[in-house]
Amino acid sequence: MPRRWAVLGAKAAVVGTAALIAGELLAFASFLLTQAILSGHHRGLSLSHPGVPGAVAAAGALLCVSAVAGLGLGAIVRHVAGAVAALAGLIYLLGLACLFLPSPWDDRIGRFTVALAAYQVVALHPQRDLLSPALSMLVLVAWPAAVLLVAGLLIRARDA
Repeated sequence: MPRRWAVLGAKAAVVGTAALIAGELLAFASFLLTQAILSGHHRGLSLSHPGVPGAVAAAGALLCVSAVAGLGLGAIVRHVAGAVAALAGLIYLLGLACLFLPSPWDDRIGRFTVALAAYQVVALHPQRDLLSPALSMLVLVAWPAAVLLVAGLLIRARDA
């Protein structure tokens, strides 16, 4: 019987690394292209502007977060269309659901969603009522880790 935990971990490492490299390349290329366009209108920012390198690097890491979470969801539901729908729900629907909660709970719960945590890590002026960008990055790392943990536990239960 194959060691399916090891296979899941290897898949997560390969997918995460590839997505991180691609995400960083895309984020920096997009930033530089956008700034080239905006500098013609005297509205651009330099990469040396405070907070910009971290925000661009965090934007690149978001692709890795999504890819690894999607891999884990795929292992959980074992159906491609179901995994895609679950990933969209994880990223968007949880954030939208928090908009309909009563006043103190929308911010208390919303700060732990993928969408608002992602906003915090890429914003040059983060919102004060949400978590700090560093804690928001931890939230973003925790989501795929939790999904992979659940996937690993389900794999173990299915093998038993």
